[in-house]
Amino acid sequence: MRISLFSFCLLFCFHVARTQQLAVDDGMAFSTTTGEESGVRDLLISNAGDKPLLIRELVLKGANAMQFNLRTSTTFPITIAPGKQTPLMFSFKPKQAQMPGIVTAELVLLTNDPKQPQKTVMLRGLVAKGLEGENEPPLHRVVETLGYGLKVGGEQLSLGTEAAPVGDEVKASLFAKANPKQPVTMLPVARYSPKEKVPFGYYYENKRGRLRYQKVGTLSDAYREHQTLYPRLISGETTFDPKDRFFGLFTSTAAHATYTEAERNRGIPHAVRVYPLKDSQGKAVADSYLVCFEEAKNGDYQDFVFVLK
Repeated sequence: MRISLFSFCLLFCFHVARTQQLAVDDGMAFSTTTGEESGVRDLLISNAGDKPLLIRELVLKGANAMQFNLRTSTTFPITIAPGKQTPLMFSFKPKQAQMPGIVTAELVLLTNDPKQPQKTVMLRGLVAKGLEGENEPPLHRVVETLGYGLKVGGEQLSLGTEAAPVGDEVKASLFAKANPKQPVTMLPVARYSPKEKVPFGYYYENKRGRLRYQKVGTLSDAYREHQTLYPRLISGETTFDPKDRFFGLFTSTAAHATYTEAERNRGIPHAVRVYPLKDSQGKAVADSYLVCFEEAKNGDYQDFVFVLK
């Protein structure tokens, strides 16, 4: 079971002496196809205070609330001790007649936090027509479901493969570590590609000018893990330390490897689009990027999508 990760939204935390302190993500994102239930995701509720936190009730609101389901068998109220956390599991199952697109609802937590007696968590479900090809969702829907307020360059499935930047895209092919005391995060947040194991990681040139590859993780080839938000890893991590080197990013499929440096790619004029990351309000997230790989030549750029932080 993987922990729910949604964008890099701020936690609503307040410091008050001797009190409860709720900490929870602003939203959750799910993905599936029409009429099929999504995988289960965790909403992690934490108590950052020094007194017991009481979750009195959960309330699902909105016209589509019944499509989101609490999968944890529990009785309310829930008590969370200081410094502890409790995961609650949810899934998303759109109606059989649900059109492809984004389904939303609100999850309201009623608590005894004096500064935050009610906390609303936005629920978003991405519905695709089916698996692969023209059934896949376009990048702009992927980004909206994840809660990122950036422009990818169009709402159509194909964005083209021309070299000119589109939307909020910037020309960025190599990166450097922003904070010498922290690792770099390369988090896979979406994948719509053929079904196979896919290693990913970073590369750099050594002092002799030779290319060195460092695999960070490998995406799973399990059923539906190739057509989903937050694809699962079968091995590896999501963080690495490039030290003081300039580095690029790569993915590797059975057909070929794809690099953030255009000159290293063959057959695809512009194989990676890089966007400065923005939160749901359109505010820039410091030292963070959305890196979108095009594995084929159809220009959809949601084959492998990572948050680089």
